[in-house]
Amino acid sequence: MRLRRWYLLHFRQIARPRYFEALSASFRGTPLAVEGHEALCAELIRIRKTAGLTQADLASRLSCHQSMVARIESGQRQIDVVELIVLARALEVSAENITRLVDVATPKKQRI
Repeated sequence: MRLRRWYLLHFRQIARPRYFEALSASFRGTPLAVEGHEALCAELIRIRKTAGLTQADLASRLSCHQSMVARIESGQRQIDVVELIVLARALEVSAENITRLVDVATPKKQRI
């Protein structure tokens, strides 16, 4: 019983906060291509609003929750190329148009 109690106290007070602090610190950083990512989010919002769609409307086209669209548009969730193409199709625009704007917004000497 003593060992279990010590373990629970130790785990709660020492191990967990350090573990989660280290884990969240690794994910807390901003994306490397901040300018390009911000441009992508702004362009997705602009296209959605121009099309007269709400986040819920877009979410229904994508078969996902509205909160997912909100996280993508706010930059909390980054998307990959395939997801960008699916989003472009749902918005009925060319993914090429979106990537062109991101290309212009991303610095030429951007590191990976």
